[in-house]
Amino acid sequence: MKRDLNLFKGSYASKIFKGDFTVEAEIEELDCFGSLSGSISLVVEGGLAPYSFLWNTGSLENSISNIGAGTYTVTVCDANDCCSEESFEIEEPLSINVDEIVVEYPCFSSSNGSIDLIISGGVSPYTVQWSNGLTGSYITGLPAGSYEYTIIDLNGCAIDGVIELDEIEEIELETYVDQSCFEGFTGSISIEVVSGVGPF
Repeated sequence: MKRDLNLFKGSYASKIFKGDFTVEAEIEELDCFGSLSGSISLVVEGGLAPYSFLWNTGSLENSISNIGAGTYTVTVCDANDCCSEESFEIEEPLSINVDEIVVEYPCFSSSNGSIDLIISGGVSPYTVQWSNGLTGSYITGLPAGSYEYTIIDLNGCAIDGVIELDEIEEIELETYVDQSCFEGFTGSISIEVVSGVGPF
């Protein structure tokens, strides 16, 4: 039985009618991308007990747990050898992805840097925590340094990252004065920028 993707973690029940017995499935979706938190538990009613189970994982139990995303097939038989084969799809949320954007690098010895995180995937809304105590995907008023962040989505799934914020070099000038004649008007002054970030 394949169901539409639901990104919210939780349990889902479905009932399957087959001949003289019914199979009810309790399905636990995955909470995070790549996790092994899924489970499928079957309850059989009707037919003639005892019942046997054979999963494509090799399990002979009525339930399987600690499973990841994928298709799981089970054959259920009662004592009369009346059998039913069913498939269940365990879905997972998309992975959390982030684009790190340095909006502005800080000037030399200043605190005017800013960082923006563009977040997608997982289950929104997201919580963003920074190592300097700030919160939110956009932070500003930053001096040069390392900024670690943790993104947590609605399901509690988290990813970590770090951004190195370098400061712009201090502007340094070299001045050249050329005065050809004493008290004359033929002199000149030229200024050369030897550091910093152009254009100036």
